[in-house]
Amino acid sequence: MKKIFSKFEKNEKLENATTKESSNYIGKVFVVGRSTVTVEDILAEGGFAMVFLVKSNNGSARYALKRMYVNNDYDLNVAKREIQIAVSAFSSFFLLSL
Repeated sequence: MKKIFSKFEKNEKLENATTKESSNYIGKVFVVGRSTVTVEDILAEGGFAMVFLVKSNNGSARYALKRMYVNNDYDLNVAKREIQIAVSAFSSFFLLSL
């Protein structure tokens, strides 16, 4: 029985560590192009990206901001392609209005 409970305790510790790391972004200010935004919440988190709910410091508009982790040239090309698609589909460069 001890092994079963020790697994649960380890998982709880990992979840708490992830929550603490994620909360470090709330309130952080990012400069994206000519816009300055402040992180209000984390909408999604995965192995290679995070999506934040951000608020513009110039107004009251809210946006979704995606931060991607790039580890090699292939990932960099994937990120650039995603940016190209977003630019062609929406008027804003990195920010999509919610």
